[in-house]
Amino acid sequence: MHFTQSRIWQWVAAAVVLVAVAVGVLRKVGLPMPEVILAYTTEGRMQQLAGDLIGWQLTLRFADGRPKAKLLYRGTGEKLRLVSGKYYDRKGNLRSRVADGHGVALLFHDNGNLAELVSYFQGTESEPHLRWSSEGELVQTPVTGTTNINSLR
Repeated sequence: MHFTQSRIWQWVAAAVVLVAVAVGVLRKVGLPMPEVILAYTTEGRMQQLAGDLIGWQLTLRFADGRPKAKLLYRGTGEKLRLVSGKYYDRKGNLRSRVADGHGVALLFHDNGNLAELVSYFQGTESEPHLRWSSEGELVQTPVTGTTNINSLR
């Protein structure tokens, strides 16, 4: 019986270590970004917990499938904040990054022209925030003060 109990404790310890490693990896990578968050449903509450604890991963792509941006958000709803982001040009070169919620995002149109320049402070959009048309004309946009994922698409 003693042998069986020690074996059970070894399995429990291994499971605890495995869960801790999995949570650590997911905090670096994030979960796929959910489509809809309804806080009053069980699924919505689970998404909120996952967003606060682990974070949401979002990859934006050019028309040919190459990555445009790889982003990690934490939180949900009004508390959604950009934790980190890597932004690429059409050739796949890293052009800018956001780390620990601070930095500048450079996004490009499919034709290679600059599409958007967004500054981030503490995970939210801040000034300057500039947008260009696909032809290269500068378009002024107001800063909303919140992270707007749709503006990145």
